[in-house]
Amino acid sequence: MKDFLEKLYEIEQNSIEDIDNETMNIFNVLYNGNEEVTLHSRFISYLLSLKDKNFLKLFVKEILKLEEEKFNVNNCEIIPNEQNKTEYEEIDILILNENEKQAIIIENKINADDSIHPNARRGYKGQLERYFNTITKGKDKNVKDCKYKCDVDKTYIYYLTLYKKPSDKTIGELKERNKFITEKHIINYYQIQEWLSLCIENTEKSFLKTIIQQYLNLIKKMTTDNKRALELTDLISISENYWESAYIFSEYFKDIKWHTIHRFFTELSEKLKTHLPDEKLITDVAHNGNRKTILKIEFEYLNTRLQIVNDDNGFTLGNLTKGTWGYFSDDIKKIRFWDFANKETFHIINNVHRTAIIDNMLKQIEIHHKEDYKNLKNVFKLS
Repeated sequence: MKDFLEKLYEIEQNSIEDIDNETMNIFNVLYNGNEEVTLHSRFISYLLSLKDKNFLKLFVKEILKLEEEKFNVNNCEIIPNEQNKTEYEEIDILILNENEKQAIIIENKINADDSIHPNARRGYKGQLERYFNTITKGKDKNVKDCKYKCDVDKTYIYYLTLYKKPSDKTIGELKERNKFITEKHIINYYQIQEWLSLCIENTEKSFLKTIIQQYLNLIKKMTTDNKRALELTDLISISENYWESAYIFSEYFKDIKWHTIHRFFTELSEKLKTHLPDEKLITDVAHNGNRKTILKIEFEYLNTRLQIVNDDNGFTLGNLTKGTWGYFSDDIKKIRFWDFANKETFHIINNVHRTAIIDNMLKQIEIHHKEDYKNLKNVFKLS
């Protein structure tokens, strides 16, 4: 087990070192990092739609492997774009050369499930076949005429993904018609990394370079997380001992969570001279991951009735005397006991760190008391 855990730590450290350090990433500030439409599709589409067409040419030639005779990037319209942020017929990214009746359709999938309509007419049930037929037939899923209609032999469809594969239902009749070949028409975010690097090399605009680099850093983190998952899978699979170690750890992990939560509230309640939360509630959180279950303790501090609550909001402090509540500092607020996949929560397993967090909570309670709890501004009804 020791050797296995040491190798896990090594993978984690290597993953961290693979990411470029930066003080702020605008994409992390504005988005959560995995938003397919509002972040990734929109930004990729924006870069493709720039007037000089350099980025579009690089994308079509280097990533999609389409030569000029197969797709003419001149006079192309990219939908959505900076002026029109609406998708065309729900297609994430559409590259259209109306004069040549050429089209490139890109469906972007990170976490979302494929959109299947089992009751739709033939050719429109699966998401990829529906988009392809909408563009080549000029008819949408409701048999309504569309604005654009392109040639079947000049229309290409791709599935952009981090790790997923489109299902046979999604592809539908395109497989039989040889219009979607898995090895050829699935592109991934490792390739997007390559394209973004080429974009940086092929622009002189410093601001644009900076923005693309920040987006590239975000993609690197996404793909590194995926790379790490693959490395962990490989690690578990190479040795019978490692497989057994991982299995033992996963089997007992719910009990590890229970005892971690119980130890935390035991130490905290002893210092505050009060009672632990009901152990059945701890079991519901630790074993079932129930985010709606509230763990709380109530106590008196210098003639003021207070409560500490851990729920989906993390750790909060309530003043039962005044009927107001507020958050602890961010490092404590982020601890949510239903979610041990959260690093801040998982860290509570460590004895030294757990004690430090409890001591910090007590210091913050003392500060709140000295300030007459003026920062506990949220109001709740007293029972």
